[in-house]
Amino acid sequence: MGSFITSHDIVTNASTVIAGDTGLQHIIYVGVSGDLEVVPYGQTGSVTFTAVPVGWFQVLVSEIKVAGTTATNLIKGQ
Repeated sequence: MGSFITSHDIVTNASTVIAGDTGLQHIIYVGVSGDLEVVPYGQTGSVTFTAVPVGWFQVLVSEIKVAGTTATNLIKGQ
């Protein structure tokens, strides 16, 4: 059996991130809605998600791109 991440783990291990951060390998909490350009974990190309709502963004990312990111108050979870 694998290990499970609980919501408690996500919150206690959370830290602020900004566009331009790399090497994340984490899910992202969006505090203020907007576009989010990311490089999904294990990929080389970026993807832009438009109008991402406030809440946990359930995609593992390795980088948050500056150019296409308008969402703010970002936090990385475990």
